[in-house]
Amino acid sequence: MKLQKTAFALTSLFAIGLISLNLTGDPTGKTGFFGNTVSSSCRNCHSSGAGGSATLTMNIPSQGFTPGQTYQGILTVSKPGAALFGLNLAAQTSSNTNMGTLVSGNTRTQVLQSQLTHRRNGGLFNDSCQFSFNWTAPALASGPVTFKWNGLSANNNGFDTGDFTANGSQTFALAPNASNEMTQGIFEVYPNPTTELINFKRFTIDKAEAIEIFNLEGKLVYRTTLLHGMDTVQISTVPWSKGIYLVKYNDFHQKIEVK
Repeated sequence: MKLQKTAFALTSLFAIGLISLNLTGDPTGKTGFFGNTVSSSCRNCHSSGAGGSATLTMNIPSQGFTPGQTYQGILTVSKPGAALFGLNLAAQTSSNTNMGTLVSGNTRTQVLQSQLTHRRNGGLFNDSCQFSFNWTAPALASGPVTFKWNGLSANNNGFDTGDFTANGSQTFALAPNASNEMTQGIFEVYPNPTTELINFKRFTIDKAEAIEIFNLEGKLVYRTTLLHGMDTVQISTVPWSKGIYLVKYNDFHQKIEVK
């Protein structure tokens, strides 16, 4: 009998631990969209189904976002009668890669694995809760960003049952001319597209200047400096994955495709 009581106590402690873990936010990107760390949603654990609402407000201008700029966002999750709210939110490229940098806007949220989620009891409000955040666009960007989210409306009964989820998405364009490619007379990159190498040529050689190449996640994949008098450098693209890259020189950059 004593052994049975001990086993029951351990099982109860384990269950309490799981509930506490869920309330601290999910680190696996359950926005409800494929392409995240886990292709799932809050509904994987919290059962009842779809319900409530989760709406996004951003101060990105109608013409689109500008690389390197920071924008404010609010995800409002609501359902009459709900007493606890949560979320997962990601900013991604069309290939489902996290784009730019998300930063928590208050103590209700945190960033785990580059995605926004709630903190323990951060959404402890009645009927609705606002989760604020900042998003900084990557310094080099060549396409739109899509915000994807899943909002949780819970009854705060200590279990994962009787809760509701709502997901959504919104795409924002890159502002016109933001991916500055007016490089004629400044530099050229060839061949483009390429499979094995590119040649970079600049048209002024009076000083030492750096060139940098980034992937669409904003990660630097190549950097070198052309010394005074040098106009051309040949770069191997063999180590890189297939896709679009951005060549940056001074205040100008140009897209190249590696096939």
